[in-house]
Amino acid sequence: HGCATCYSSCFDTRLPLGKSPRQLYNAFEKKKLMLENAGFKVEVYWECEIRKSLAENQTKKDFFDVQIDKTPLKMASAFSGGRTAPFALMSTPSEGQNISYSDIQSLYPSVLYYAEFPVGHPIYKPYFTSVNWTLPSELPKDRGILKVNVTAPTDLYLPVLPLKVDEKLLFVLCKSCAKKFCGKFAQKNKLQKLKICKDGAEIASIVEHPANVVNRIDFVGDFAHVRYVEKDEFVRESDFSNIAIPTFVTSFARLKLYGFMEEIISKGGKLLYIDTDSAIFEYRGAIMPLTTGNFLGMMEIEKPGKRILRYFSAGAKQYALEFEDLKTGEISYEVKLRGFTIDGNTSSLLNFHTFQTIVEDFANFLQPSIDVSYTQFRPNILGGVVSKNI
Repeated sequence: HGCATCYSSCFDTRLPLGKSPRQLYNAFEKKKLMLENAGFKVEVYWECEIRKSLAENQTKKDFFDVQIDKTPLKMASAFSGGRTAPFALMSTPSEGQNISYSDIQSLYPSVLYYAEFPVGHPIYKPYFTSVNWTLPSELPKDRGILKVNVTAPTDLYLPVLPLKVDEKLLFVLCKSCAKKFCGKFAQKNKLQKLKICKDGAEIASIVEHPANVVNRIDFVGDFAHVRYVEKDEFVRESDFSNIAIPTFVTSFARLKLYGFMEEIISKGGKLLYIDTDSAIFEYRGAIMPLTTGNFLGMMEIEKPGKRILRYFSAGAKQYALEFEDLKTGEISYEVKLRGFTIDGNTSSLLNFHTFQTIVEDFANFLQPSIDVSYTQFRPNILGGVVSKNI
């Protein structure tokens, strides 16, 4: 509606929909005047004012949080990535117990082959009603993306539905609990753009543009690397994007993994860690509680011929495993840390044993840390490769 406060710096700039905030505001004022002339009393509350009020009034915020959202469906809100989480910090199997590390054969190709996907243009069908989701006869007959208010069961061991809290993907049964205990997770930064400028005029055109928020400017030789993001209202939809397709792909992929998770639990296994297309789990006896095979979409053992002696995890995308070769008895290790390269220089400081110490200290309510520096190599947008000490 062209809020004069939010768009004060770009009130006459044309937005992607083809109109400026001033034009939107004038259209809003025209509608408001028409309603007032018809005898209606019009009270105006701007979104920015509401958000400021919610930030200052906890009682009001609590009231808003429990209201059912009846605004139009946004397909982008249905999109979530893969399911990654540790279920245990550590595990050392005792006599008669085993740890298995298995992954799905080509998860996404198998989903694309076996699953059903939408085709054609989307059809919007308003559907505002209360239904009993346990009765198939009351469910909408159309397959697609639905906006629903779900009362999750209290006795479900493995939650199914994803929930985003501060841009973190969680799988919980209690939304209020997730927001209370996980609400201070670091938020994911917006995807930023990089513009290589040759002169001050190019830099000024980006810095002074009302649609841009400049994050950083680096001067490399005769060039300036300007990193910036666009404000939400100025972001243009890509010509080849279709949010419905990745929404279905990732949903089917999570359900595929969920089916294997249920199989492990139902047969007496214990989940230790999952990551999009793989699972690390503990079980008793010689028979593994998971059907494996070599065909598309089936689970396979990640390290055949090796036995896992110990497992440690410090969080999502962070785990360490100790292996024993069943033939030679040789001991080997695998350490995975998202965003961190373990090479010959860093392995002396960060390896399986130091990772184990960090996890054990954390389990004892300590705050362990290790300072490690390493050289990161990345492709340069101008060509070649650049290195950076981190």
